[in-house]
Amino acid sequence: MFFSHHYSNGLSWYENFFKNEDPGILKGEICPTYFTHPLAAQRIHSAIPDARLIVILRNPVEQVHSLYKLWIRRGYTTWSLEKVVVKEPEFIANVMYSKNLRRYYNYFDKKTSWFCCLMIWFGTRRALLNPFIDSSRLKTFTLISWNSDKI
Repeated sequence: MFFSHHYSNGLSWYENFFKNEDPGILKGEICPTYFTHPLAAQRIHSAIPDARLIVILRNPVEQVHSLYKLWIRRGYTTWSLEKVVVKEPEFIANVMYSKNLRRYYNYFDKKTSWFCCLMIWFGTRRALLNPFIDSSRLKTFTLISWNSDKI
């Protein structure tokens, strides 16, 4: 969540999350808020201009339903799904794929990015990433996933 929520902490703060990793291993991050944050693409490009992106798109209806269940679990809303969709514009921003992708295409080459639909993601993570890994000549990589409770 560095490029969307903690950018003011500075790049060295972010790099500390990777300091104990083997220098020969590619490092990366899983963060869904980067997709919709209006400044994330620009910030990522400024810090890591040659970054390789993996964007996993999900069926928009399933994504909205899943996000709604998350909001209910976390206590962000008690409204019905219909009311949330009408009253909270950022809720639907998550599935505005064309708009969000365009923001990244302004900074990153489409040829170095890789897109996938999440419907085939579960249960085949390594197999799903193989085309990206092979095309990048990468063997191993480490991903961090933000847990806001630990920040």
